[in-house]
Amino acid sequence: MTSEVATWQPAPQQLGAAHVQVLDRAAEAQDDALDVTEEDTTLLRELMAANLDQWQAWIDATASPTLARWLRVVVLAEARLPGCERGAKSPAILMARTLRARNAYPKELTPWIRSVSDNRFLPYGSLLDRL
Repeated sequence: MTSEVATWQPAPQQLGAAHVQVLDRAAEAQDDALDVTEEDTTLLRELMAANLDQWQAWIDATASPTLARWLRVVVLAEARLPGCERGAKSPAILMARTLRARNAYPKELTPWIRSVSDNRFLPYGSLLDRL
């Protein structure tokens, strides 16, 4: 008699219009406290749990000024909302890389990130990932 234990793998979160709207609303508030509703918190958690490949496709299709605002929201979500921590797999790293590749990375962004986040991988990512 053999016994197999299966593991459950959740389906990747699909990013959609509601996720864009929550990022836009939070970015418009320009508040480092990230005061969001419970519904927006749920959407932000879904965003943070999304596959990085999905994020990259989304990031590539987003204008640089919008991407810089969203990066701030993602950093704050990771720092302020339980369940949003991503460490070296943070979408903020992808956003920062894309902005730097476009020569659109605001120079004041790195000091700000370090002042609000304790994620040691932001904004550059893991050294092992860059080797």
